[in-house]
Amino acid sequence: MDVPAKGNILGRFVSARYILAVLGSIGMAIVYGLKVNLSVALVGMLNHTAIKMNEQKSDHGSHNVTVHAEVECEPPTSSGHAKEADGPFLWSSEIQGIILSCYFWGYFVSQIPGWESVFYVMGGLSCLWCVLWVWLVQDSPQQQPLISKEERELIVTSLGGKADDHEHKKLPVPWKAVLTSGPFLAILVAHACSNWGWYMLLIELPFYMKQVLKFNMSENAVATALPFLSLWFFSLALSKSLDWLRGKSYITTTTARKVGTLFASAVPAVCLLGLCYVGCNRGLAVALTALGVTAIGGMFCGFLSNHIDIAPNFAGTLMAMTNTVATIPGIVVPIFVGVLTHGNQTISAWRVIFFVTIGLYVIEIVVYTIFGSGEQQPWNNVPQHDGENHEEKPLKNETDKNDQVAV
Repeated sequence: MDVPAKGNILGRFVSARYILAVLGSIGMAIVYGLKVNLSVALVGMLNHTAIKMNEQKSDHGSHNVTVHAEVECEPPTSSGHAKEADGPFLWSSEIQGIILSCYFWGYFVSQIPGWESVFYVMGGLSCLWCVLWVWLVQDSPQQQPLISKEERELIVTSLGGKADDHEHKKLPVPWKAVLTSGPFLAILVAHACSNWGWYMLLIELPFYMKQVLKFNMSENAVATALPFLSLWFFSLALSKSLDWLRGKSYITTTTARKVGTLFASAVPAVCLLGLCYVGCNRGLAVALTALGVTAIGGMFCGFLSNHIDIAPNFAGTLMAMTNTVATIPGIVVPIFVGVLTHGNQTISAWRVIFFVTIGLYVIEIVVYTIFGSGEQQPWNNVPQHDGENHEEKPLKNETDKNDQVAV
């Protein structure tokens, strides 16, 4: 049912859809900030000296002692590299993995105290964002009072509806067609495999920097954070470039999505392969991780934008399905890394981790390249029962764009 369109407090300068876009972007920033900050904070919360001594005692007390002949990387001997104080917690690698995976269970272990400003600041921002989201965002244009009548009609008609629609219609999802659709399954595989690599770098990168490359806390935070800034710039530039090429009809939507996905998978895979063999070359290792994280930004204009291409009427449902499956790596990755690095925080252990990630990237590349598509699927069109010959209109229909170019 429609609510009166009153417009928003900022009038025509900031439309309702821009408010939604900005709040959505801020929400994503907070979500990923929580993930990265938790990983960096956990490095500082641990008593690394005591944990290492306990693991060594455990190894010596076992009858099956494995001798690691691999040379450990030494921390830099510069005067600015002062010895850091250890944290209070004696968590093993397995427990660390479980704690990091707790984020993806939807809650965090209640016994863990807020660690310095990381938890207070991010928690406070999350609460403020929730209030703004509840106040300013609605489920549909028809339910949004803070919108002008003209903008409401623009949004409804651009999504294939009619200007005189007075309610948000819930369309039946063609489940069988969705679950047997090659393009949808390609998105699902790409999302799950890509998220394994994404969470590997997002969550575990600070521990690789600490355990293998021997970065201190401040160096760790900088080396971990800067690549995500370059990721932001790269994703904006690549998205704009591919969209411009589509607008000029130089490439199709399918090609654009596959190019974005290829950047987000092939480049990180090559960088991880390089990390397996750079040893203790800290500068080269940081450069490779920075390049790999940056290139992952291609996923935002790749498979993550593909849901609305193949089925604009069910894009939200499709995203919910693929994102649910793709969240599983967020639970598995920290535990997987914790088990492999327990008592063996060496380059050889991380090499196994990187090779598994590379294998999943290869699966993503093959499946999405073969089965991925940017074309609207037939099952997106819902049969009309009112006798009208109404055709569903996708966002930025290729025919419309070609007509605009011809003009």
